[in-house]
Amino acid sequence: GQHIFPFYYQPASLLYFAPLLALGYEAAAVVMLVANHLLLPVVLLLSGRVAARLRHGGALVLLVALAYHSQGVLINILSGQINLVITALV
Repeated sequence: GQHIFPFYYQPASLLYFAPLLALGYEAAAVVMLVANHLLLPVVLLLSGRVAARLRHGGALVLLVALAYHSQGVLINILSGQINLVITALV
């Protein structure tokens, strides 16, 4: 069978992800994959240290491209983790 890891986040964050239960595992994984791809530039743009330096769209594109080369970011996105979603919500 498939190993499912425990949920380590605040219980209130479950409310945001409960609707994914209706989709089934594979569809929910696709939703999380798309959400993570869409939220990566948002999280980078909203980051306090980065936002002050990103006045040009080209800088954001470069930063997103570099972030995709980060092993931690890739693992989070490809394994359907909720870290970027939680970060964007905070």
